[in-house]
Amino acid sequence: MHFSIFTTALVSALPFITASPLARRDAPTVLAGITKISYDIGNLTTLVAAYTGAATDNILPLIIAVFGLKIDVTAVTNDTTASPTFTSAESCFIADALTDLAPFTISLLTGIQAKAAEISTGRITPVVEDALTGFLDDVNAMFTAITNAVVLASVAAVDPSQQQIAAAFTSAIATFNTTP
Repeated sequence: MHFSIFTTALVSALPFITASPLARRDAPTVLAGITKISYDIGNLTTLVAAYTGAATDNILPLIIAVFGLKIDVTAVTNDTTASPTFTSAESCFIADALTDLAPFTISLLTGIQAKAAEISTGRITPVVEDALTGFLDDVNAMFTAITNAVVLASVAAVDPSQQQIAAAFTSAIATFNTTP
């Protein structure tokens, strides 16, 4: 059942992914991507809060929101990797954007953990664990790309955000760990 919903969501998203024009890859593109991620996190936080685990819950909006977030995180990683090294000013703006993003990400992950009983009732615990594990990898890749593109002085500002977000992911993953 869940596989077919995920497949449907993925197939539904393909036209949007493949129809995207190639954007200029630079610091403003990365900052716009981080803004999209912030919006995605806000949307997903609202959907998670509304999830009850009941059989009547429509999880398709959650699945679409998760895929949207994953696409935007991957886009920021790719845009950063394809960008020239950022200037000092650009690096500061990006570091500030990531610092601002951290509390929203942590709040989302805390909200997901608070829904552990509902997620268990909805029988999607392994799906959530897999999604969180995949997102941790994606977010780490994004931070690695950004760390490699910002000037050294801004790396010190990026690292705490990455550590806070990674710790929140690790905690959330542990909540849904289905491995005995």
